[in-house]
Amino acid sequence: MFAPQKLLVWGCLAVAAAGLLFFSYSAFFREPDPSQITPLVYLRENNSDFRKGYAALAEKDYAAAISSFEESLDSVENVSQEAYVKRLIGSTKGFMGDYEGAVSVLKSVADNEFYSDAHRAHAITSMGNLFYLSHKNPVVTDLIFSSAPYRDFLKRGDVGEAYEKLFLYARTFYPTGDSGYRVALEFSHDKSTSTPLLLRQSMQDLQDEIIDLESVSAPQGILSDKYLELATLQGLSVLWDGVEPGKAERSFEKSLELAGTDPNRRISAGFYYALYLAQKYGSSRLSDIERALSPFYDPVYKDTQFYKFFLDERQRDNARVRINIAHIAKVSQPFQTLMNSLGW
Repeated sequence: MFAPQKLLVWGCLAVAAAGLLFFSYSAFFREPDPSQITPLVYLRENNSDFRKGYAALAEKDYAAAISSFEESLDSVENVSQEAYVKRLIGSTKGFMGDYEGAVSVLKSVADNEFYSDAHRAHAITSMGNLFYLSHKNPVVTDLIFSSAPYRDFLKRGDVGEAYEKLFLYARTFYPTGDSGYRVALEFSHDKSTSTPLLLRQSMQDLQDEIIDLESVSAPQGILSDKYLELATLQGLSVLWDGVEPGKAERSFEKSLELAGTDPNRRISAGFYYALYLAQKYGSSRLSDIERALSPFYDPVYKDTQFYKFFLDERQRDNARVRINIAHIAKVSQPFQTLMNSLGW
């Protein structure tokens, strides 16, 4: 079945498979000038069309959200608000599966020199995240890397390398939490390039974003997603350096707590918590591993996007996912039996 390997390979599964509402799109960010109010807070309080769009987005009524966001552009008061609304329009188009429209709008932000570096970085990061949201649809790759400067990232024909360069390019503008998370995950499967400095920087970026999210009373689901990202990087740091293992566990537990009854968030957070515990502690933490994996054995969770992701990736025979599964299956017989039944 599986051949567990010593190489740590977490890959970019967490964000991709979760497919959560705001997870991949950094709808909130720390402004370069801490004295500035974020566009989200101001627009939500002062722009009625934006407020309607934001409410529709929370309800996953994407068409209505886009319509209201587009109307809100008529009453934005500065280029920062304009860039922010356009980012949300682009991201929402992505949720609808309109990848051409999403990339077009996000590029219009990323390539606009009148917009702040922070907005441009988030737009580039959101473009990259479309690839994972779409389950690595090659159409998204073609759309992103069809024009300069992005086409240069794909010159060697290596898609994984191209996205790594895309997220690194985003960080030349501004260190977003999501771009750092993506880059750190890509580097994590090669210890020679997974530097402690990169992990520390990426974790700090995410901690800053969490502070901002909490300061605006962001929905619990969004915070759950960010804590899962943070826990994943903290877990990688622990597995490399063996320092402060309690931090990763606290972040995983916080992600699960904030996930509440959301099945997709609970099963994805549980999987990565179990993966961390299996790699760090093995069978000595079996009871905690099984608790984290419990959604996998509940029929309610079989309709989640995360569960279906395992079926999709089995068809692709994704080696990185296979290694992750093997780490847990080595410890958990019920999980191994389940994965065997799914064809892994």
